[in-house]
Amino acid sequence: MEEVFDTAGKKETEIVALKANIEEGDKQIAALNAKNAEQVAEITALKTTNANVIAAVSGTMAAPAAVISTMNATAASYVGFKFDNATLKIAAREWRADKVMAKAKYGHISG
Repeated sequence: MEEVFDTAGKKETEIVALKANIEEGDKQIAALNAKNAEQVAEITALKTTNANVIAAVSGTMAAPAAVISTMNATAASYVGFKFDNATLKIAAREWRADKVMAKAKYGHISG
């Protein structure tokens, strides 16, 4: 009977050890899953950042309405002006008379 008892005790010890190994494995799996979730979140954020950078560089990123209207107003003020001596004299005279109007018409004097 002692031999049976020893065998049973040994088996019980092995079972306890196996259960402990399984629990440790489950903890490691949970930790790896959590780490993977963090890495997925980081990669997603990087992909979003990269997409925004590419859009900004390629000019496809939407600009706020105020920026667009300012850009359009500035672009419109320069359209059709080829400055020569006569045009510069007229622009300088208009600038001295009314800076706001001249800036709207010709753009900034230093530009």
